[in-house]
Amino acid sequence: MKILTFGYNEDTLNTQIEILDESLNTKKATLNILCLKSFDDEDYYELDIDEDEYEISNLKFNDLGNNCYEILFNASIKISDEKWENAENKFKKNAEDGFIEVEFDIECDNEMFEEGDHFEKQSDGQTELFID
Repeated sequence: MKILTFGYNEDTLNTQIEILDESLNTKKATLNILCLKSFDDEDYYELDIDEDEYEISNLKFNDLGNNCYEILFNASIKISDEKWENAENKFKKNAEDGFIEVEFDIECDNEMFEEGDHFEKQSDGQTELFID
């Protein structure tokens, strides 16, 4: 089993969003990770993440004003060796050599809030991925 860990915090470039749906309460919100993305000069490469593969801790939505928030959190993802072996080689190489971004939805009061419909990214966060 591979354990992938990363964090968005005071020392990283963090994702910033603008909330478009007033019913999304950041005090009750959780993140649902959809995939990890690595990139190079040519393209982005993705690794899909299942709900039962990750754990998020220290989730914070820092209010930046005007319905905009900076998102900070730590994540631990446990995936099978087989899934890691089957991941695209360009994803793995770029993830190990550079930075990753995280695609996610936000859940609040058992309702799913999706990017584009309920919130918009103002900037993508970038951080290092650690692979054990």
